[in-house]
Amino acid sequence: MSILGGAMENCDSAVYNFQAGGHSDAVQQALHIRGIIEEAAGMGNALIERTRDALNAAANLIG
Repeated sequence: MSILGGAMENCDSAVYNFQAGGHSDAVQQALHIRGIIEEAAGMGNALIERTRDALNAAANLIG
């Protein structure tokens, strides 16, 4: 499991626990943090794809 995947699961657990305890402010904060983590994961995936494309282009130039 990736670090970001584990962090999202922790946020999900926090949301569940805070909802059970009636802590609506904490729920909103945990959901906001999860959104930031999801955005970071998306940017990481885009970076991986661009790096792969660049390496493929370099390999094509080499031969």
